[in-house]
Amino acid sequence: MNIGIIGAGFVGLTFAAVLGSKNINTILLDSDLKKIKQIERGIIPFYEPKLGTLLQKSLKKSLKISTDLDYVVNQCEIIFVTVGTPTRSDGKINLKNIELVIKEISLSLSKSKNIPIIVIKSTVIPKTSETIRKILERNSKKKEGEGFGLVVNPEFLSEGKAVDDTLNPHIIVIGSNEKRSINKIKKFYNKLYKNKIPYFITNSQTAEMIK
Repeated sequence: MNIGIIGAGFVGLTFAAVLGSKNINTILLDSDLKKIKQIERGIIPFYEPKLGTLLQKSLKKSLKISTDLDYVVNQCEIIFVTVGTPTRSDGKINLKNIELVIKEISLSLSKSKNIPIIVIKSTVIPKTSETIRKILERNSKKKEGEGFGLVVNPEFLSEGKAVDDTLNPHIIVIGSNEKRSINKIKKFYNKLYKNKIPYFITNSQTAEMIK
């Protein structure tokens, strides 16, 4: 199984390093070439305890770094979206980055025979997944559940403890309107955590509200 992670920020880089250290074939993608070159050399672009050492270990195992979105869409069964959603001056979350990435994924998906599950780990507001689904369906000309899966899987990380929080999450929230996608993501996490972590299974909007 190949896993794609789009967005090499705090959440995405930590998650990628953990997966790579567990010998899970992982492709980390980001559009920032300077950042990507740093990460390829095993240098993290921000301070986080334990992450630098874990990244270097992962790069020697099964973590690959890329800027090729088409390759990720074509080769990965699960694609985690971890791009930043910064807070605007009025206090609201700016969803521009995630909408741009989803549009790029959908255009690539329109040319692909692969049927990936797209997992939203970025911080979003309720009903964002509905907007994402519409973008994916409109541009890919495919339907959720047939041409792609869609899951909301919020991350709960604390600065200074990101590696430990990723290795030992207190709960895994999986939100989707499609049973097949839920089961596949749960199977992935069962393999990663050896069935030790409790799950909260719900619909997409509830998962968004939990975050």
